[in-house]
Amino acid sequence: MIKSWEDRIGQLAMLLTFGWVLKNQTITLLALLSQPVHDGLRLLHIASTILGALFVAMVVVMTVRRLPALKGPSGLEPRVTAVGGTFALMGLAALPPGQPPAAALV
Repeated sequence: MIKSWEDRIGQLAMLLTFGWVLKNQTITLLALLSQPVHDGLRLLHIASTILGALFVAMVVVMTVRRLPALKGPSGLEPRVTAVGGTFALMGLAALPPGQPPAAALV
């Protein structure tokens, strides 16, 4: 494949994936903000969702703004490592929050 086409296809795949995650983060944030805040746990959940959405938004902006590589390593391994690392970090931002421990609810 032509190198510029490979870059464009990869960029499109990343934008679609991260755009979807950002949309879900935004919907979750709007749902949280539509409910009254009664305790510190809900406030912490809102702050966590806001920071997660900001992180994903920065990834989307950097994906669009990144400059094309002039010289890069050859082979498949550097690409697989880069994609794996990117999506592993996005998994942290996209995972739903867990339930707080019972001691925190007292």
